[in-house]
Amino acid sequence: MIRVVEDVGAPALVWGADWATSTATTAQYNRPVGIGLAAAGYLLGGWLGYGGNFMKNMGIASFPWAANAIKSYIQEGTVQSRVGHGVAVRPTKRVSRYPAPAYVDQFEGLKLE
Repeated sequence: MIRVVEDVGAPALVWGADWATSTATTAQYNRPVGIGLAAAGYLLGGWLGYGGNFMKNMGIASFPWAANAIKSYIQEGTVQSRVGHGVAVRPTKRVSRYPAPAYVDQFEGLKLE
């Protein structure tokens, strides 16, 4: 038997929160909200028993969102600790000058005075 509020409402709330915080103006809150919803669902609903099945289902529905957010935070922290100052540096393609000539013909006779 499907309980609409508990079984459909909790995932719908999680989807709505994700959608609302994924716009350009609120994107900075997307990952913390996902982690907060999962923590609230598991801690309040599962561990402390507040909110009943609605809170547990909210934690379950927001777990993938929270896990991806935590993974992103870890990856960004790893990049920042290796590079420093939070600047991400990507390796470029290797540039080879061989077999380029050592001089350019049109500037061969040029002298700087």
